[in-house]
Amino acid sequence: QRQMCIRDRRMTVISIAGSKGGVGKTTVAYCLATEWHLRGHKVLLADADPQLSAMRWSERLGEGASSFPVIAVGDRAHVDIAHMSEHYDIVIVDTAGRKSSRLVGALSCSDLAIFPSLPSPMDVWAMAATIEVFHEVQAMVHTLKGRILLNGAQRTALSAGAAEALAETELPLLRSSLRRLVAYSEAPTAGLGVTAYAPGSEAAQEIRAVTDELESILSGEQNAQE
Repeated sequence: QRQMCIRDRRMTVISIAGSKGGVGKTTVAYCLATEWHLRGHKVLLADADPQLSAMRWSERLGEGASSFPVIAVGDRAHVDIAHMSEHYDIVIVDTAGRKSSRLVGALSCSDLAIFPSLPSPMDVWAMAATIEVFHEVQAMVHTLKGRILLNGAQRTALSAGAAEALAETELPLLRSSLRRLVAYSEAPTAGLGVTAYAPGSEAAQEIRAVTDELESILSGEQNAQE
């Protein structure tokens, strides 16, 4: 079912999507929201996942601490996001993991969709249904861009099987990636993203690199280079 999203396009909307648990979807969403908040943007994190992991993360933040709002959005995600257009520079949406009105609504409002995945064929294949929804929405919303973000990546090259599986998605792979670092698992206990929790850590450097790359994509610079 087509869901129209009529919003102020001066606001940037980024959906973090994935159909498989354990790929770091909420971690990516919360850490990106934190980094853009630290860069001086008016940021909102919209939790469209019925598990409400991002909401629980934010509840750990100490009272009075400077942060960004985190709200829950439901089946009318496209309407909720559109209503936020006038109030925020950037909205990050932690989407539902399966095909649903929440996922379709979030994607229809988005400028960019990020699909975190572990670097194995099985994990990439597990995203197939969600990426299929992305392509269906993109056929209607031609400005929507998509990228895959490797999480839990190693410094070594991808296996042939993983590289082949990624190619089948027809989505570009972000040049930046995330590794399994302890700061990512510690930060939620403080209610913070890693760039606020451990700003000098390798994890914080990774998130800054991903954020820089996403800004380049959104501005059109990386597309021009490619």
